[in-house]
Amino acid sequence: MANLFKTGKWLYAPLMVLSIGILSIVLLLGIHRMSERQLLNAALVDATRQIQIDTLVFHLVEEEIVTGEPRPHHHGSPAEIDEAIDLADFIVAGSGPGMP
Repeated sequence: MANLFKTGKWLYAPLMVLSIGILSIVLLLGIHRMSERQLLNAALVDATRQIQIDTLVFHLVEEEIVTGEPRPHHHGSPAEIDEAIDLADFIVAGSGPGMP
């Protein structure tokens, strides 16, 4: 029995527990970092979708103005394209409302 303590065979179990613990912490930090990236990507996708919607509304209103169709709220069109331009600028700059 004294030979086992001298050779260090009893150190394998604590070393395995320690290495598995360190590995799990590294994996947890990696998953957290990936989730932060996914959150940022989701915000960029939402902003891009809003740009598409605002540009579409602007285009449709301007098309109706050119064809002469009566529409009660032509005044909202420049605000839609201004919002789309602002969102595009925020995406290019890498920051925006609610982003650091």
